[in-house]
Amino acid sequence: MVMNQDGEAISGKHSITPAITLHRVLHRSRPEIVVALHGHPHWSTVWAATHQAPPIYDQTSALAGRHLAIFSEYDGVVEETSNAESAVRAIGGMHLALLANHGVLVVAESILHAYFWASTLEWRSRRAWEVSQLGGGIPLKDSVVDQLHDYVLANIHLLPQFEAAIREEIRRDPTLFD
Repeated sequence: MVMNQDGEAISGKHSITPAITLHRVLHRSRPEIVVALHGHPHWSTVWAATHQAPPIYDQTSALAGRHLAIFSEYDGVVEETSNAESAVRAIGGMHLALLANHGVLVVAESILHAYFWASTLEWRSRRAWEVSQLGGGIPLKDSVVDQLHDYVLANIHLLPQFEAAIREEIRRDPTLFD
């Protein structure tokens, strides 16, 4: 989909989501952002409904870092400019946010980073729920989480998850990039 800065379609076979207001406000506020993902993944949205950040219990959950904004002022449709502006203020300089009672927002400097942050948040959310079902656990120390996140930032180009996901999508739809 190609659109102009006002969110109007120029070309493409897909429609523009009403959530485009959130994207437009975000990109105006944070011009360094290249990719913004907004969605409703199962496990992350469950945690968004609790207005709580899922604890980090394992190495994979730590890879996206410990900084997760929680936007708990959601009070209407996402296409309302005031809601979008509040969500952008809540995420601040972070790259991950739970939109309470709604979904998630992931911002990044590349598609690779956005994919990695989003998939790691979903992993973290599922793992935290699983651990909670056993009565809880002991979260990783912040220093360990920070160390793992720093490692990913320095070595993300070496991680195979994104390329594997793209290959799978191309197998499902060979015309994906046509």
